[in-house]
Amino acid sequence: LGIDPISRAHMRGLLERGRSVLLIPGGVAECLRMTPSCEVVYLRKRFGFVKLAMQTGAQLVPAYSFGQTRTYSYWKLGPPLCSDATTSALSKVIGLAPMAFWGRWGTPMPRQAK
Repeated sequence: LGIDPISRAHMRGLLERGRSVLLIPGGVAECLRMTPSCEVVYLRKRFGFVKLAMQTGAQLVPAYSFGQTRTYSYWKLGPPLCSDATTSALSKVIGLAPMAFWGRWGTPMPRQAK
């Protein structure tokens, strides 16, 4: 188990060598729009992984983890401290969602979703 770059060239190389690749959809766009009671996934413009699988003959196994918004507490930058537009612009500059999260006992360990 390892964490590798997600570039198209790197993924292609792994798939062409017969390696299995696990991609977890989600990122800044989802983090900025999630709420404790609503899970969000944006896939409309994210089909490069499907094309790459077809080109390399790799199998796709769709999966989604429900309940993630209930396993962690979080604080994210946004209203009333600043506008959504400001938060979005900042996230593009720093390359990640400006937020903090914590789970059971204030650690990165997730809580059991109810």
